[in-house]
Amino acid sequence: MPWCRLRPRGTVTLALHNSALHLGSAVGSALGGLALGAGLAPDALPWAAAAVAAAGLAVHLAAGRRSRVVAGVSTLGSYEHS
Repeated sequence: MPWCRLRPRGTVTLALHNSALHLGSAVGSALGGLALGAGLAPDALPWAAAAVAAAGLAVHLAAGRRSRVVAGVSTLGSYEHS
């Protein structure tokens, strides 16, 4: 789809993206506060954050794979050769 057709939706997309970033920052701060309150050492916070990021990546990849299988979409698109 040409970029000119996507232009009117650009501001909404940008706003949703920005909102998601702020929500992620707030949730991450809250989880860090809960971890510290539960007795986790401050030195371990980066490892806890990495574990949360890895879990998010795993969920994202699993959801993407599931949606491609359900839709019957190839990962290579029109470039796939048999």
